[in-house]
Amino acid sequence: MRDRLERYALKLWRRWLRMARYAQRTTRFDAQLRYRIQNHQEVRKAVEDVLAGREGLLHMLARARRTARSRMRARIESEIIRAAMSMSVGEGREAIARVVRRAGYGIGRSMVRRVLKRKECPHEEGR
Repeated sequence: MRDRLERYALKLWRRWLRMARYAQRTTRFDAQLRYRIQNHQEVRKAVEDVLAGREGLLHMLARARRTARSRMRARIESEIIRAAMSMSVGEGREAIARVVRRAGYGIGRSMVRRVLKRKECPHEEGR
């Protein structure tokens, strides 16, 4: 069974593949507009990877995994901050982690501590 990160990476990879094939038929700018890509270099890299064949597609999948990981991290951090702000300061990190785990992300107390410390949240003051 695939985990959430792998499913998200495959979804990104399929999107980039469709975008690259569309860019080959039309123009890179049209592909950038149609697939709402902010960076034109992403379209260029996707087209080059498709033209490179099997190794290029594997490279594209590896890049999708890295991108998926960073996007997933941002989502988890926003969930932690949202949960921390909705709870009282007296509740601990384990309670925040429990709320975020119910949302479907596997995290622990130490990750909550690191995120709250990095974002300078009032939950981490005085600890």
